[in-house]
Amino acid sequence: MNRRWDFTDLEFVALWDGMREGPLPQPFSFISRIEFRQDFLRECARTRERLRDSEGQELARIFEDIARPDIAVRIRGLRGPDAAEPANVVRLLAIRRGERGYVVSQSPGETVEHSGGFTVTEVGALSLAAAVVNRLPEVGPGTHKHIVLPTPEEFADGRRDMDDSHESSPLWDSFEPSDAHRAESFLRSATRGMGTMTVDQGRSKFGPRGRVRRRLEWRDVVEDGRYVIVSGSPPFAAAADERRMIAAINTEIAAVVKSIKDEVY
Repeated sequence: MNRRWDFTDLEFVALWDGMREGPLPQPFSFISRIEFRQDFLRECARTRERLRDSEGQELARIFEDIARPDIAVRIRGLRGPDAAEPANVVRLLAIRRGERGYVVSQSPGETVEHSGGFTVTEVGALSLAAAVVNRLPEVGPGTHKHIVLPTPEEFADGRRDMDDSHESSPLWDSFEPSDAHRAESFLRSATRGMGTMTVDQGRSKFGPRGRVRRRLEWRDVVEDGRYVIVSGSPPFAAAADERRMIAAINTEIAAVVKSIKDEVY
């Protein structure tokens, strides 16, 4: 059974501050309920010492791994249509360092920016994708196998054209009629959940500019199902069950691993 550690929001922030790594790692958020800064800093120091006395070395290693991962998968999304409802917000961080892996999840607080606490779960270093997908809302796959989409630039240009003309956008002129119809219908469909995933290289000998970042999105379409959106030329959406989501994430992780190996050799 995988080990897990549950922290209040203050406990997690206190331990993170002890790493001197700046703000909480993305996609996490925190708003203090302690009014004055000096009171907050004193409480953080007391909390950090208490936790270090109980599980000092273990927690120090975990937080060092979170702060300095080889690979980090960051997930920010919604499990419902109302973005202002705290319970709908999904915030996850899955990291891999050497042979160790962890998934960190943020519980909802009283607002979308407050935290109700954090849970760190130990997972296999090669099981990050499955661990992430298992923590997403459970939704079946969509009914359309493959939908070609416009690039972000084409989509932005098309929206501006539609705003100006209030008519059909020339964006779709570059698509086959069937492709254009499916893409437009998909992008206009109501969603009950959606989000983004980035797969980040943690360190590079070339500095921050040398780090590779890969990106996926998912959309849970009302009365249809889940799709994973893959960047490419062109980008596309694919119906995604659990296995397809895991495979898509693993593909992006493999690209980051290749970048790391290329630096070594």
